[in-house]
Amino acid sequence: MNEFTVGWKVVLASMLGMAFCAVNIQLYAIGTIAPELSDEFGWSQGAIQLTSLLSIMALIISLPLATYLTGKYGARKVPLVSFITSSLMVAGHSFLPSNIYIFYALAVTTAITFSGVIPVTWTKMVILWFDKRLGLALGLTLLGTGFGGAVIKFLTASLIAEFGWRGAFLGLGALPMIAVLPFLFLWFRAPAQSLDQGVGEASLPKVDHQELPRKKFISDWRFWILAGAYLPIGVAVPGLITNMELIPNDLDAYSSPCCPLPALSFCQRP
Repeated sequence: MNEFTVGWKVVLASMLGMAFCAVNIQLYAIGTIAPELSDEFGWSQGAIQLTSLLSIMALIISLPLATYLTGKYGARKVPLVSFITSSLMVAGHSFLPSNIYIFYALAVTTAITFSGVIPVTWTKMVILWFDKRLGLALGLTLLGTGFGGAVIKFLTASLIAEFGWRGAFLGLGALPMIAVLPFLFLWFRAPAQSLDQGVGEASLPKVDHQELPRKKFISDWRFWILAGAYLPIGVAVPGLITNMELIPNDLDAYSSPCCPLPALSFCQRP
C-alpha cells in the first residue's frame, strides 16, 4: 500500500504547522512590523532587531527541555501545547507598551513557548509514518517554511495597512489558531494513536527506524562537516529574512506598501 494513502493527512498537518507556527511568524513578520514600532516608539531598527538574537538564544537554551518533554509526553502533546501558547504570545504583542525592555522580555518568553514547534517537531511525526517515501514526505513537509514565509509577509503588510501594527499582531496570533489548529487536532497523531481510534492495523505503515547511538554519529567526521556547512547558513538566513524590507526602503525604490522582492518577499514598507 502506498504510504501516502494513509499518511498524507499527517504530511499536510505538519506542513501547515511548520508554515504558520510562531517560529515562522516571528521570523517573517518582524521585518515588516519593525518600521511601525520605530515610528510609534522611536526605537532604532537595531534595537528592535535585537529581539531576533534574544529569541534565538532563548530558543537554544529551552530546546533541551522541549526535547525532554517530547520524549516523555509524546510527539503530539508537546507540539500542540506549544503551538497554542506561542500563538497566544504572538497575539499578546498587540498590547506592547513603549518600554523596549518589556518588548525584549516578551520576545524571550515567546521564544521559550515555541521551542516545541521547531521543524524537528513536525518532521519527527512524519518519520513515524513513512519509510520508502520518507524523502518525499519530508520534502513536502519542509515546504511549509517557505510557503508560510511568503504568506506571512504579505498578510502582515495587509493587516498593518488595514488595522495597524497592533491589529497585525492579533491577526497573526489568531491565524494559526483558526486555520491550522483544527488540522493538528484531527490529523497530527502517531500511527499507534490512530490504531486506538479504530483504524485497521493493515492500513497503518509499518516503519521501523533504528536510532543510532548518539556517540556514534557525533564521532563521525561527516556529521561535523554537515554541521559546519549549515551553521553559517543558519546564522545568515534569519538576518536576511528579518531585514529584507529595509533594503528597498534605503534605496527608496518603491512607493507602495506591498511590492515584489523576487524569490524572497512580497512586501515592504515605504
